[in-house]
Amino acid sequence: MREQSVEVNLFHQNAAINACSRAGQWQLALQLLAAMPDERLCADVVSYNAAINACAKADLWRTAFEQLTLLAVGRNQPSEVTCGAIISACERGSQWLKALCLIEEADSADSALSLNAVGVNAAITALEKAGKWQDALLLLSDCLRGARGFGPTLVTFNA
Repeated sequence: MREQSVEVNLFHQNAAINACSRAGQWQLALQLLAAMPDERLCADVVSYNAAINACAKADLWRTAFEQLTLLAVGRNQPSEVTCGAIISACERGSQWLKALCLIEEADSADSALSLNAVGVNAAITALEKAGKWQDALLLLSDCLRGARGFGPTLVTFNA
């Protein structure tokens, strides 16, 4: 971007990564993320969330996990959006057990991960696709009891 005398800042770079994610251009999204230090920009959680979403949409759950690791190395804290995106990557990659492990990790008191309805919905969908309906019902039950700090949504019931 600098070659064309366009100001590059974190907002612009995050918007570009997000646009690549929405367009299914996961390789370009990851290239933009990797180029941030060259632009003298520090990637933030929004940068990584967009890259993780790009990986999830491309069924690249392993690459999504790599981005989660890089996020932590960069001293950023994952958000509920991060956790939801990683679980969505697991769901799309038929990794229902990894999705459950992430939920268990988020449930632990010392975890940096936190969940919202999007992550739980993606996990329920992953379990449903794998024929693990008993586990899916347990997650739904948690939501109905308010054990997760939020209730089920319309998407939860359709997952």
